[in-house]
Amino acid sequence: MKEYPKEYAKDFIKKSEIFLEIARKNLDLYPEESAFNATQSIINTNDAFTVYTINKRATKDHREALFLHKEAIKKIGDSSKLDIVQKGLELRESTEYDVRKTISKNDAEILVKKAERFLNWVKTFIK
Repeated sequence: MKEYPKEYAKDFIKKSEIFLEIARKNLDLYPEESAFNATQSIINTNDAFTVYTINKRATKDHREALFLHKEAIKKIGDSSKLDIVQKGLELRESTEYDVRKTISKNDAEILVKKAERFLNWVKTFIK
């Protein structure tokens, strides 16, 4: 993990918004790629959240990202989005590396909605 100043959270939010927009625009034609971009949005949103709340960001792997998310939610006392982060991190592996696993348009749409929900939730903390 790496320490970051709180101000960097806004930069991670911007990246997250870009990934989410790409995911939304490509759902019909490329649902699997949309799912990948939604997972990237979730990861960047989580980076924004952890940087803002505990000044740390995961650098090694997804276990570290989940660990930092749990540390951050202890600080704010709200674990309501933990499942979105867990699912996003699980799906990132399959959307990026598993060429035989397919993701339906419906599943991609659900993931995009969850990424959007998580992003909007984190934005309420970042001023």
